[in-house]
Amino acid sequence: LKCAAMAMGNMVDIRRNSEILGTLPGKCGAPPKSCRRMMCEQTSALYFCNELDTPLEVDCRHVAEFIEQIWVNCCMHQLTTSGVTRSKEGFSAWLGYGNCNHSPNVPP
Repeated sequence: LKCAAMAMGNMVDIRRNSEILGTLPGKCGAPPKSCRRMMCEQTSALYFCNELDTPLEVDCRHVAEFIEQIWVNCCMHQLTTSGVTRSKEGFSAWLGYGNCNHSPNVPP
């Protein structure tokens, strides 16, 4: 887990998006060695990055659990925040700044 791992996003927007992500059925995924923006609001985003050499999909709810780890450890008493955490399954979850007008394929 690393806090302040990228440009900062708005704490309120990030929290709202992480709660939505935790309710989504289905999979979140990305091609090998790439990232996908999963959620975005204003200038704040959540990302799923596949660090493996093969495609990867996992339950979006599982990714939301990793986002929650960042939230709990990096977001207390701040208006803006960012962070990343890595899984043993080969993905990383990121939260922070995101331009919602950019392609979801633009990495954090």
